Amino acid sequence: MVAVSLGTETNGSIICPADHNSVIGFKPTVGLTSRAGVIPISPRQDSVGTVSDAVYVLDAIVGFDPRDSQAIEEASKFIPNGGYKQFFNKDGLTGKRLGVVRNPFSYFYNESTAILAFEAHLNTLRQRGAILVDNLEKENIDIIMDPNECGESTALLAELKLNINGYLRELTSSPVRSLADIIAFNLNSSDLRRLMNMDRKSLWHQR
Repeated sequence: MVAVSLGTETNGSIICPADHNSVIGFKPTVGLTSRAGVIPISPRQDSVGTVSDAVYVLDAIVGFDPRDSQAIEEASKFIPNGGYKQFFNKDGLTGKRLGVVRNPFSYFYNESTAILAFEAHLNTLRQRGAILVDNLEKENIDIIMDPNECGESTALLAELKLNINGYLRELTSSPVRSLADIIAFNLNSSDLRRLMNMDRKSLWHQR
């Protein structure tokens, strides 16, 4: 529908929709782009990224912002003079080693045309000179893929609690100003939340 869109990602909100829709999804290194105004979930992971024409958009949005100065100062060493588009090179894949981790991800697309498309892309990479190291195995992949076992869920919940109040205090007009306000609103608006959940389920079934 559009050539370029911006979104925020903590844990897959850019790359997963991009994957499912066969478009470019790019999550910059945390700190390259300002997160001022972004609802904080995990400062270690939150970033603003781009979909399609990714490098041109990245060049436009990287840079210092005093409202997110700590992260940006740390990441500024990765911003090259002249921007990123100077590195466009039609032979840029030649000699590059790319790892392919199939387990357990291929399982999700079993008997799907996505597998055929994936293999076609791998062949294109080979034809362009890339060296593919196929069927890499990740140690402890079952733990890594389990958000409770790897600690991911704990980190996200803890960091949201630590940072959401500061975000809410900065809003110019909001009925909630703290995590406690959000919890109270949810408890006092159970009928509204139930209707919203019903609407979401209805839209999902229509899709």
